[in-house]
Amino acid sequence: MDSGKKAQLILQWLEEHGYKQTAGSLKTECPYSFDPELSKTGALDEILDLHHESAVSDLRKESRVVDFVGDGDGVFANHECLSLEDWTGGCPVLCSRVTKAGWLLLSCARKLQFFGKLKLPIGSSAACIPSKMLRHGGGVLGVVQHPQRPNLVLSNSMDKSCRLMDMTALFDEEEGSGEVDDVKDIQALTDHSKYVVKALFSPCGKWLATASYDHSVCIYHADNADFTYYKLKKQTSFRGSCETLCWHPKKAQLIIAVRNDHMLHVFECDDKGISKANELNMNALGDNHVSFTPLDISFDPSGRIVSIATDKDRVILLDATNANQLANLYGCSNDEYSQPRHCWHPSGQYMYCTSQDKCILVWEVARQREVARLVGHLGILRDLSFSSELNVLVSAAMDGVVKIWDHRPDGCVAD
Repeated sequence: MDSGKKAQLILQWLEEHGYKQTAGSLKTECPYSFDPELSKTGALDEILDLHHESAVSDLRKESRVVDFVGDGDGVFANHECLSLEDWTGGCPVLCSRVTKAGWLLLSCARKLQFFGKLKLPIGSSAACIPSKMLRHGGGVLGVVQHPQRPNLVLSNSMDKSCRLMDMTALFDEEEGSGEVDDVKDIQALTDHSKYVVKALFSPCGKWLATASYDHSVCIYHADNADFTYYKLKKQTSFRGSCETLCWHPKKAQLIIAVRNDHMLHVFECDDKGISKANELNMNALGDNHVSFTPLDISFDPSGRIVSIATDKDRVILLDATNANQLANLYGCSNDEYSQPRHCWHPSGQYMYCTSQDKCILVWEVARQREVARLVGHLGILRDLSFSSELNVLVSAAMDGVVKIWDHRPDGCVAD
């Protein structure tokens, strides 16, 4: 419906309900011409009643987020316990992960990666001086640890490649005194022709998926029992750049998000091979209109909800089985130039998301309300992750600063 028709309906409603002064102001300020014979009596009331009935009917027949997630228990990251401001010498941090053993893994814009051992418990004392490593010919967009073999680390880069490394010599040394020169390069994956924007292992570690701006996703399978060689099993092309992907937390199910595409693409991986299992429409009305870009996606800890951080100031929550829209979380500021990142608290009761105003929003998911806003970063936030083993949130920014957040009873909360 065009703006002139909307204005006509509002004016008619005002006049029918006796709001003569307000109607006069609307006529004066509105650039549209009005025809008193254009709409039947009560037209706006009819439209709103039909919309209300449809909305109520949808709520009755569709799942709601409260059917999936319980109320928050008040325990979430709300306190900055450690700030690392000089680890990278100001080099923009693009990805940050912390391991169960307290190793902080950073990938950076200037082809570099940094690895350092944090003192446990985190925040009790300063971290050690990190080791610097150069393995790529372009900015390193991501770094992840293997879920079954903690000493294996995978990085993905703007140089169109991924590299699998054995970090045993570094990780096994007491207090992080090992040498980067002793890190072993195991495998280079070079099947993409443009940036590799995401690379992730499946929970079992047998599968590996990579997404690229060459409009394709590569899916690999471990060809040996020690996960030291991955063989390409499928390379699938899409009509737009592959922005991101994620694995189901409990099985080898992969979801892929593509620019200029209203669908999420679901693939199943098993001993029989790789098959496309489903498509999830991100639009609430089930249409094919593209009005936003999915820039970051993840499953909740149960695997029942898919969350989608978009370039339109919201995070969408979908039922992972049928794409019913469960909720929209608002409050962050992320436009088409942003790169939002989000993650779930292990309880599934809270979600964290970056915002272009350099803060981190915390939502209580069941009530769809903001419960805290974490401030302290001076640079644009580029990554966010939660360590369930250490119970801390890790954030990284383009000014090279990494912050670690824990829960404190007197930590920050929303007003």
